[in-house]
Amino acid sequence: MNKQIKRLIVAAMMILALPMQIFAASEAAASIQANGNQASVSVSLQNQAAGEGVTALQMILDVQVAVGSLNQAQVGFTFNENLPGTIQRYSYNQEKHTLTIYVAGAKNGLFTNGSVDLGNISVTSNTGDYIKLSITTGDREDSLQILSGGTNLKTMSMQAVTANIEAGTAVVPTQPPQETSQPSVTATPTAKPSVTATPTAKPSATAAPTAKPGATTAPTAKPGATTAPTAKPGATAAPGATVAPDATAVPGTTAAPNEEAAISGTGEYTASDVEKAFKEQGGIVEFDVTNKAIVDAKAFALLKDAENTTLRLSGNGYTWNFKAADITDSSVVGNSFNSAIQFAVKDSIKQKIESFLEGNDYIAFETAYSGTLPGKATLELQLDKAAYAGKTLELYYQPENGDAELVSEVTADANGMVSLSLDHCSVYFLAIKTNNANADASQPVNATTSVVISESTSNVPVAGIVAIVLLVVVIAAVVVIRRRNGN
Repeated sequence: MNKQIKRLIVAAMMILALPMQIFAASEAAASIQANGNQASVSVSLQNQAAGEGVTALQMILDVQVAVGSLNQAQVGFTFNENLPGTIQRYSYNQEKHTLTIYVAGAKNGLFTNGSVDLGNISVTSNTGDYIKLSITTGDREDSLQILSGGTNLKTMSMQAVTANIEAGTAVVPTQPPQETSQPSVTATPTAKPSVTATPTAKPSATAAPTAKPGATTAPTAKPGATTAPTAKPGATAAPGATVAPDATAVPGTTAAPNEEAAISGTGEYTASDVEKAFKEQGGIVEFDVTNKAIVDAKAFALLKDAENTTLRLSGNGYTWNFKAADITDSSVVGNSFNSAIQFAVKDSIKQKIESFLEGNDYIAFETAYSGTLPGKATLELQLDKAAYAGKTLELYYQPENGDAELVSEVTADANGMVSLSLDHCSVYFLAIKTNNANADASQPVNATTSVVISESTSNVPVAGIVAIVLLVVVIAAVVVIRRRNGN
């Protein structure tokens, strides 16, 4: 009978292990379908109910080069034309090798039956040379974040998927055949000496003058002079020196212009680009930094000397504004300013923020540039209109070590736009002011936090019930078996 008891216990343990496998399953699955220089990106939630009421989404894709150089690659994203959401933007950070997709303002929900087609990621080669990129998502904890109820932010676990996209012409593979053909070129000069054999045959023709000396000996002196032409054919041996065409292998080094072209495609506005813009534009000098986020430091030097001028760097959902009167030091770290904004922060920073806010929701962002700005700047950020329009928010600076520091209070306009006054670039976050008179009294800031927790732990009560039931069954079986033994 003891064997029966052991079998029951083993069976119970095996059944208890099943919910653990369910816990390990990912909450979402991404699909990246490559087609040439593009790849479609979509997301599906394992639990369709989790997609109900989702108004915003942020997805991070890692972009790694497989062939070629990122300097020559222009990475972009085209949103699905049927995608819900009043805010659709992306930012590509070449230094961190990430492409961040952000969609917000989907009043009627972003997901349909638990799925959403975001659009297509694409790559083009600035130089025309062949490049191949590896696109991955799900390999980091914050690969996918969804926002529901306007304030309820949740990070979804997701299995990693990878796809490759390519662009340009494979110029590099065609170069080696040109180099291997060069030996056949050197074979041609060796054939030319046979041509120089013809001039050596011509001296035999000069033998004819030696026949004329029968008339006078003086002409015999001339043939001596005619021996000089035989020296000239020797000079014609110089064509043998035309082996110099071997040096025509130098055209193989004409690949250097390709290298120069690759260097020029750095995805930034150079000093010459900046000078041209300041000459052509007046009052407001604007650069589109959606795909070229880096601006040469020359822009701030020219701005400092320009009166009544504003430098605008307009990206996807954000804009930097620098006024000439506010520039105090035109020097920039690294001689260039990276204007990109990343709406994601490290897990260690995220933990600090969440601990500081005690569960309240927030929007965190990190500037690609780090350090003191050349002068005071105004950073305009487009937030979710439905969630933040007319709301008062607190802007905090979050250092790597230490607690968050309140910078200022700002109010989002009717379109959900906020204007932040900054003199330093780092990690910041925005949180709705808890005593916000503009907040909807029927929906407290953290009212939906418990909903997220119940979603992520909805399987735990089920596992507990199963465990209790199995334990009762095992105990009952043991009691029955013992009674039978007693009888």
